[in-house]
Amino acid sequence: MKNKIVCILVLVLFVAMPVFAVRVTPARLDLTINRGTTQEVILTLMGSKSVKPENIMVYPTDIFMLRDGGLKFDRLEEFEYSAVPWIKLEQANYTLLEKQVKELKFKISIPYQARPGEYYSVIMIEPTEFSTIKIKDKPLAMQMKSRIAVVIVIDVPGRIYEKKGGAISVSAQETNGKLKILSTFNNAGNIHLDVSCMASIRSKDGKTRFGQTKLLAIGNPKEEAFVFPGNMRDFEGILDKQLPKGEYVVDVAFDYGAKIKKAKVSSNFSITREINLDESKNEFLIVEPKIAELLLPVGALRTKVVKISNSDYRSINISFVSESRVQVEPKSFALDPGQSKNIKLTISNDGKSSKETTIVVKPDRGLSSEIKLSLVEKSLPTKKTKKESNR
Repeated sequence: MKNKIVCILVLVLFVAMPVFAVRVTPARLDLTINRGTTQEVILTLMGSKSVKPENIMVYPTDIFMLRDGGLKFDRLEEFEYSAVPWIKLEQANYTLLEKQVKELKFKISIPYQARPGEYYSVIMIEPTEFSTIKIKDKPLAMQMKSRIAVVIVIDVPGRIYEKKGGAISVSAQETNGKLKILSTFNNAGNIHLDVSCMASIRSKDGKTRFGQTKLLAIGNPKEEAFVFPGNMRDFEGILDKQLPKGEYVVDVAFDYGAKIKKAKVSSNFSITREINLDESKNEFLIVEPKIAELLLPVGALRTKVVKISNSDYRSINISFVSESRVQVEPKSFALDPGQSKNIKLTISNDGKSSKETTIVVKPDRGLSSEIKLSLVEKSLPTKKTKKESNR
């Protein structure tokens, strides 16, 4: 429950080589403190190799996550999950000589009336004054200050740990032939949530599905994103497919670890365009499945049923290209807009041909699709003679 928060953050207010080289350990604290109790915490400060004394100030403040994943370090008076009021520093100012080590002590007192859940704060460590940085071969100089934030996560135990999430909104917009999807998640519980998201596109009548894609939190490359309690995060993704003209629905489902419970939201959108002059790169067919594995002993025949759907708003003619050992029924046909049809693939195994084969599905316009079949051989059991059975 206590991971995936940035452990140590050095915030530079101006772009320059850092001159603040004070170090602190540990870089993060994960604490469990009962209501009505006080715990003393000690951090270790270490001076740099500077010959000058380093004057630093220390103070607690809030850590808050913005919707785009950025972190904000300011005192938030109405932040429900702030641990700042519970922190009392023993000392607010320190002077560190070269390589000197000092203890930074503070106490955390949890009130009796505190609700169970997770609470957050950072201990901010920064120099008392700005440093002047001169730029080589230029008459300009910059004033710079950097600071270190030690993250504190406090778990106040109790009976109620509420995982509660909501999908706030979703929108879909086509840009340069790709569909961009944006959706927002709200953590309405009292502990952080690790959230993943999936979006799918369907026709307005629900008969045809046009694909799905993962949405990632903005600023986060991983599939799961950390969301503080009381915070919202924006998720986005791209469906790399040019949809035909028509009316659609985008469905989004957020998985936030609440067993089978998911936060869902849907929205209608439409695609309006003239018929493209060059449709060679448009994908009008949906093939399910595209990959299949068949148990096929030598000398045997097997069949596989594949569903072909027309996602265009116009009729489309379809034919197939395959090896001679694969029979396709029917060999060609037409599909009306949104219509689907099951085809039957029959394949034989002569023991000499490749264990893999590809069937090409060719529409009369747009991109072709492929069906890949993999063959797994298994010898057929031999029949026993009556004499062998009686032995």
